[in-house]
Amino acid sequence: MLFGKFITREGGFRGVMAGTFDGGSFDARWLDRAGDHGVVKGVYFEGATIRAGQWAAHWHETSCAMN
Repeated sequence: MLFGKFITREGGFRGVMAGTFDGGSFDARWLDRAGDHGVVKGVYFEGATIRAGQWAAHWHETSCAMN
């Protein structure tokens, strides 16, 4: 299970992400106060230590409202 908060650079809350990860990739839904807002997909690379890994992701807004 994957879970995370979506926070803007200014510190504003934009939603949560919930999904799954396995085998170097992840898929999640972006949820906000109004419900389903979009998708987040990406890859991750584990490192020799817990702080040595990397990840890359992209998101897609699927709601009709543009904030």
